[in-house]
Amino acid sequence: MGPVDKYSVGFRVTGLTVGVVSFHLSAVDGHGFVISSSHKNVQVYPPFSLQPHKLTLAVGSVRQVKWEGGPHPQYGVKFSMSDSSIAVVTEIGLVRGVAVGVVKLRAAPQTQNKEASLIFLQDEVEVEVFNLTAVRIQAPLVTLSVGTEMPVYVMGSDSSQNPLSLGSVESGLSFHWSLSKAGVLEIKPRHVGVSVSPSHSFSVLVRARAPGRTSLKVCVQLQQIDTSNTSLSDHLTDEIQILVFEEMQLTAGSSESILMSPLSQYLLRRLVTIDNEGVLKTGPDTGLAVLEVYAMDICGINQTLLISVSTAWFVRILTVSSVNSDSDRALPAFPLGWSIRIRALYYDNMGRQFQSHNIQTLVTANRDDLVQLIVDKDSRSFLVQTASPGLTVLRVQGDTTNPFLSDYTPLFVMPAIPEPTGCLRSGDVICFSSPITDQQGQRGRWDVSSSEILQMNSETGVAFAKNSGTVVVYYRLEGGQQTFKEVISHITLQFKTGCPLKLSRVEPGQYLDGRPPGKTRLLLEEVLVRPAVGAHPVLHHSVSSPPISCRRIIQVDAAHWWRLRRLPLLC
Repeated sequence: MGPVDKYSVGFRVTGLTVGVVSFHLSAVDGHGFVISSSHKNVQVYPPFSLQPHKLTLAVGSVRQVKWEGGPHPQYGVKFSMSDSSIAVVTEIGLVRGVAVGVVKLRAAPQTQNKEASLIFLQDEVEVEVFNLTAVRIQAPLVTLSVGTEMPVYVMGSDSSQNPLSLGSVESGLSFHWSLSKAGVLEIKPRHVGVSVSPSHSFSVLVRARAPGRTSLKVCVQLQQIDTSNTSLSDHLTDEIQILVFEEMQLTAGSSESILMSPLSQYLLRRLVTIDNEGVLKTGPDTGLAVLEVYAMDICGINQTLLISVSTAWFVRILTVSSVNSDSDRALPAFPLGWSIRIRALYYDNMGRQFQSHNIQTLVTANRDDLVQLIVDKDSRSFLVQTASPGLTVLRVQGDTTNPFLSDYTPLFVMPAIPEPTGCLRSGDVICFSSPITDQQGQRGRWDVSSSEILQMNSETGVAFAKNSGTVVVYYRLEGGQQTFKEVISHITLQFKTGCPLKLSRVEPGQYLDGRPPGKTRLLLEEVLVRPAVGAHPVLHHSVSSPPISCRRIIQVDAAHWWRLRRLPLLC
């Protein structure tokens, strides 16, 4: 840059690659002595940016903004909204649409010195909030052969109003699907063993069952309507016609074919291969080809195989992981802690599944605080690890330039271990239960993160609260699947003045409802005593045999209220 003044000189430093470099400056004074500055570390970091670059939300929907780049280590990102009456944002980037309009969302990495509030880089995205005024059914095909399955989902008035925006509405929308003629098509849920409520049924799976023509209709109920606007209806509908035909078949024998996408490869098995590695490769063009295979046989039999090269027409999310329970009814959600394996399946314009393709699949969730996505190396299957209860809308996309080569599915997660009844305290006995079983109907085993707080029987799920604290209860099945529940055991209680202390206790060796020893509960009915001057209003957790020896700071004789009574178990 050159001299700044007669005592200073400026330099321009340009970052070339990401990394950390140390530099210092040296100067020679008038006497020839070299004067050097201290070393300074300079970090070159990737640009800070927000994803996605534009956000479209329905009123009441939620989506999370992600960020990448910036200096490391990061001290957090500060979000701000230009108009909080249209949309609001949390400290972790969750954006919720409030009213119709367009606003700017800005984000800047926080410096180490938060009091200085130095903003040296930032990024912003446009947030558009809309009211749902029209719906349409997005179906990849309107003619299906018998046995073909395809996903259908609800869209808004344009391509930006997709299920990432509609499906994440926390309350106010419900989706109802129907058929004009039964028996031609079948509406199926997206997951095995998990039912989907109407508020989350923005996407369903249809299967062609018999030849014929039928109408597929969706009715979207709007529960939150502005009564001042008479032009708004309380429901929106759309309907499409679907023709189901029976595919022509040979009267004898069968024809085998392989469906491949351009520039893909497929490994032939049990046949003479194209090359030494047994790999069949396709070029950039589409069409049909006949592969003639010479079997290595004394008889010299020739076999032919039909190769079809086509472009991908639609993609479908297949949930590989299923959920089984001890009843015939499907569960209302995936268990908390469940690992969900999903695959992206591609089909051509006839509804035939590709055996081979080279499509790089992208997976997106409307929020990252509820699930963790792990992508396999081939980008064809994914593992979704559920971390918190709530609704996550998942999207797989095969082409970023084609928004219709996408599929959406809801992943609703709930705890599969019921909440303990009442307030759990030291001395309580509780029976944990879960309806989850494995595919053979076998139940799992119980475990806890700390046996010092909660002592657990791994077979029955009966637990005894030993001390206060927070503990995680695990229920594990054979095969690695598990669900968990965080449990808090309390020990200290707040006191009020002017009331007596009432205790109930079962002596050792006695039974409650015929249960063996150890399955008892020390019940503190009411702890309302008057502490002495300077005493802390806390009762010590250890209770001895009568007469009770309370801490000296509490002036009470509890022996007057000691009595024996039968107490119900929390089982």
